[in-house]
Amino acid sequence: MMIENWRSGLIWELTRSIPVFSRGLKRAGFEGGWLTPGAA
Repeated sequence: MMIENWRSGLIWELTRSIPVFSRGLKRAGFEGGWLTPGAA
């Protein structure tokens, strides 16, 4: 998975498209980066 993500960015692209995933990261205290509205 790491190689594919490095090669194409597919893993992060798919991860960002799942609302439950980003909501969970925010609830866990993560912020900034692509979690900031308009940053993706």
